[in-house]
Amino acid sequence: TIPNRLQVLREIRDNLESAKNLVKSVYHDADDDNESNSDTELEAALAAGEDAELVYQDEIIGNLNEIVERLTNIGNAEACKYPDEIAAGTAVSSSDVVAFSSKTSSSTAAAASSNLKPNVDLSKIKYAPVPKPLTGQYSIGAAVLGWSDRKMPPNSASGMVNDINKTYMDLSGGRFGFNKRDTKVVRLRYKFARKNLNKAEAQAQREIGRHDLNAFIHGGARKYSNSGRDQMHLINARAGKHESGHVLDALQNGKSLGHATSSLGNDNSDNYSFMGFGAAVPRLTLPQLYNEGWPSQSKSLPAEKTIAQYELGAAPTDYPFENLYAEEHEDGCVRGVRVVKPNSREVFVSYLSAKDDEHKGDLAFFAHYRTGGGSQLFARFNDKQIQLDENLYVKNVGLYGDGKPVLRFSSTPITAESSSNSATGAETMPSKKKHKHA
Repeated sequence: TIPNRLQVLREIRDNLESAKNLVKSVYHDADDDNESNSDTELEAALAAGEDAELVYQDEIIGNLNEIVERLTNIGNAEACKYPDEIAAGTAVSSSDVVAFSSKTSSSTAAAASSNLKPNVDLSKIKYAPVPKPLTGQYSIGAAVLGWSDRKMPPNSASGMVNDINKTYMDLSGGRFGFNKRDTKVVRLRYKFARKNLNKAEAQAQREIGRHDLNAFIHGGARKYSNSGRDQMHLINARAGKHESGHVLDALQNGKSLGHATSSLGNDNSDNYSFMGFGAAVPRLTLPQLYNEGWPSQSKSLPAEKTIAQYELGAAPTDYPFENLYAEEHEDGCVRGVRVVKPNSREVFVSYLSAKDDEHKGDLAFFAHYRTGGGSQLFARFNDKQIQLDENLYVKNVGLYGDGKPVLRFSSTPITAESSSNSATGAETMPSKKKHKHA
């Protein structure tokens, strides 16, 4: 019954509010004094006659978002504070967002010889199974809320939905997008106020119609953007692409994107992905591309040949890498390597450079943990040997083909005596064949 559902929602909301306050006390948020009281806002919304179930659901989503973000910040702060203990596995964390240390082991780096040479044997490379891709064409509707006591805003939604469509079409190789895109500036019957937001969005929904994904640009009636089910509630149009990633489950189960976080730097955001905090780039990290089933954007590069898989304990293996977003594909090269650890998170290593001819650009290898549909950047490296995990060592050992870097993966420290790939030690010469992206 309705009363029973409301009671359950009230209890969930109260428990989350308590949890949020506990997290705040741990995080010592300096901005807490400037935040409005959510209890006051909740009471005001209910007193104004808003739909009670929607009010409580909205509060629950907001509290969950804040808890996740604050726990991520706490976890990343702890990773920076106790890198040695975390790397040794002795640190205890209440969150699964704490990364291993990304520092290079000085003892193992010293043992590595400068005359290491690549030993690529394509016949020995195993490839990662690719999840079913998110495909199809869908509809998206976006309404800009024109509050009755404010000047009518411009239609910022039009550019937003076109950008969302282009980004997903590019990332999916043309397999997923929004071929029906509707936008409208809606003159509201309500004044600009948080308590009027649910009613305002309901009016806008009626006027623009229902779509597979629905966005409402409220202009700051709530202090943050959030999303849930098939709806996005946006401060401004810039938040649309990020929030759209959170609701892809509405189109295909298991495809919603999580945050792209980082334990490097101070902002906790991986800005190489639009799922970072505030990042506007039209890209995703390798774990996120993998989750969507889009490891390759080219018809000339089959998805099943895009990401290699290294098994811990296997013989050292050399993989020729090409830029994650390279326009051309060279036979034999991979876009990344996936390492699966028993009872632990998957590690993905990918490569970006300043130019597509990678050997002339700045080398930049990235190591991410996969966190569901999200990712956590925990290491960025170039030519030095790096220990990415307890039994995972990686080193750039040379070039392949037209100058693609070769990374050696090993479960033990990499030295000049380390063998790789071929039991005979014979090097398999690379093909020079290239394919232009379709």
